[in-house]
Amino acid sequence: MSYFEIFKREIIEHSNADNYFDACHEWDEIAIDIAEDDEECYCICSHPIKQLITIHNRENGNDVVVGSDCIRKIPNFPNASLYQTVISNLADLKKNPDDTKIGKNLIEYIRKRNTLEEKHILFLESMRCKRYLSPKQESYYSGLKKKIVRLLKRGR
Repeated sequence: MSYFEIFKREIIEHSNADNYFDACHEWDEIAIDIAEDDEECYCICSHPIKQLITIHNRENGNDVVVGSDCIRKIPNFPNASLYQTVISNLADLKKNPDDTKIGKNLIEYIRKRNTLEEKHILFLESMRCKRYLSPKQESYYSGLKKKIVRLLKRGR
């Protein structure tokens, strides 16, 4: 059985609907994260993953973890095209927050999810192309990076 067949079966099994297309409409993303180096994580289709997307079924309360490739198999899933770059940026922020900038896709994702107030998002956008930050800007930017990592983490 292919990973996609397993994925479809698991989505249906964890949904109220009895067909894949209807089942897909029951799910929302609730968290994204990156697996720790020593952590073994698997998508519901059974393949190992490092980019973790937790989705929640609105109809029955089930939560499952899927990978960034499989999330794109859910038709019209919001933000699906952003996950790989967003989670990579998030992983870089966690590993090396001082040298990592918040990228355009992560800012777009934060805006779509209403993770931060618009004034913070506008600040992040204004920092994207700056080469040098004042100490005050650097401190504020650093605080927002920490907040983003904390707000997007699994199990928050």
